[in-house]
This record gives sequence, C-alpha cells and structure tokens, in this order.
Amino acid sequence: MKLVQLSETDQLELKMLGRDAFEVNGQISVKEGKVTKIQYRKGQTMEPCYNGCVLNFHTHPPDYDTLYPDHPSATDFKYIHKATCQLKELSAHLVCTPKYLYVIYYKCKNPIFQCFDLFTIRSRIDAKFKKLSLNFDRAGEDFRQAWMKEMCATGFNVQRYSWGDEIRFLVPEFRLNFYQKLIFVILLVIAARVIFFT
Repeated sequence: MKLVQLSETDQLELKMLGRDAFEVNGQISVKEGKVTKIQYRKGQTMEPCYNGCVLNFHTHPPDYDTLYPDHPSATDFKYIHKATCQLKELSAHLVCTPKYLYVIYYKCKNPIFQCFDLFTIRSRIDAKFKKLSLNFDRAGEDFRQAWMKEMCATGFNVQRYSWGDEIRFLVPEFRLNFYQKLIFVILLVIAARVIFFT
C-alpha cells in the first residue's frame, strides 16, 4: 500500500474546480506520498492512465436542483471498478463533491472472482443503487451512508473526507497493468485452445 497526503493547497485546488457548473476531470501525480501535479480538463470523459498514474479524479457540480452531487453515482463506481481492477490503470479515483472528497478503489480478488465481477459487477451496482434509491432520500446522509456500506460490501474501498480535514489515505500499489493483463489473457486463451481443442 502507498500512503498519499493531500495538502491544504491540493484540497483547495480540487474544491475550486468543483465550483463550476460542469464536471472537471483529471490526473494527479504523486511522488513520495505528496501530490506533485494536478492536471485537469473540462468534461466527463476520463483520460486513460496507461502510463500508470496513481490517482485521477472528477468533480460533481454544486447543482442541488437537478442532481444529487454529494455522493458517487452508480456510473462512478462502474468506472472505478474498470480503472482500478479490470484495467489496473490507477490506484484510486477521487470523487470531489461540494461537501466531501471520496477516495475509492476496488479490492481486486483472485482471477476467478475477477471473471465473475467482469460479467456481474455492473448489474449488481445498478440493483443496489435502485434498491437504496427507493428506500432513502438521495439527498440525505442516510442514503450516503447506506450507499457507502453497500459498495464496501460489494468489494470497494470507500473513504470519505470533509473538505479541510487532514486527508491521508492508503492506496494499492500497482500489480499488473492493462497491457500485462492483455498478454496474460491471450496466453490463457492459447493454453485453453491447446488443452481443449487438440
């Protein structure tokens, strides 16, 4: 695990990016536990981290009239699973909301469970979100707490901080990156073909 600390200056920069009426996303470079660079751009589409960035982030605009900005969405969790486990292109993702900063990653399991997750994680996330949305007010703290609890039970590590807190957290070290996994899958398919079809 790698320790990361966000200074007051880092927090202020991320919080200020969240004041716009549109989403901002970007990548965070970390060296020896300290943020060295925050790069960002306007929009919802994440730039891939094929070079092994440690963190990336996106903001939720402070639109309380048409959105519920103070918790990660189901779409956010699906992306986080893909980026931190399936592709392993980064260690964790930060969701910057008007009230909170969430640090989230998926705790990858062995390859058998990863295959199961590959085919079921999206529907499991959607089902849990729908169930909680029917039982709680999405604008309330009860929903946020239940949502975090459900996502932790699903296999995510979810840490929430208020802006201004001392923000220090551990994230996984890189294991296999996207290209290493692709090579592994190709070798696995070739081995299966040799074993089962010859």
